[in-house]
Amino acid sequence: MAPTVSNVFRRAADQGLILGGCLTALFVLMALSARTALAGLLAVVLILAVPVLVYVLLRRSYEADHRETSLSALCTQGIYTFLFGSLLMAMCAYLYLKFVEPQYALTRMEDVVSVGSVSDSPYLRDMAEQFRSMIDRGMIPGAKDIAMSLFWCAAFTGSVLAILVSLLIKMVAKPTNKH
Repeated sequence: MAPTVSNVFRRAADQGLILGGCLTALFVLMALSARTALAGLLAVVLILAVPVLVYVLLRRSYEADHRETSLSALCTQGIYTFLFGSLLMAMCAYLYLKFVEPQYALTRMEDVVSVGSVSDSPYLRDMAEQFRSMIDRGMIPGAKDIAMSLFWCAAFTGSVLAILVSLLIKMVAKPTNKH
């Protein structure tokens, strides 16, 4: 039996919690990567794990429906899974940037200025000058700006990934004749 519309959204919400936890861990590792290389390495591993996780989650749903899920339902579930997961990650990122490390953006911008100002690359020197100008004028992104940018980036790229994974699942796992 094909999934109902409410079933697709329920699964997406449940799977969004799992994906949101993964995306939140990815954000934290990326935020900590400026302090330790191990966090950056673990972040890369987690980035590579996201498509695998999405495949496993969507394939599990597809199998639970006896491989009768339509491509549109699978894509919808994947897109909403990313929307819910990205929303959870953005809320956690906002709380982290607001209360745990409120100077995060300023610190990273100052890092760019210090590295770029001594670089041989004209591109990096120009970027350092632009960041210095932004700092001097108080144009530092706040926690909500960064969190919303992260949300839209993760939701959009995740939606594209969900569509590709859904296509892959439909191509690889053919429907069964069992009922």
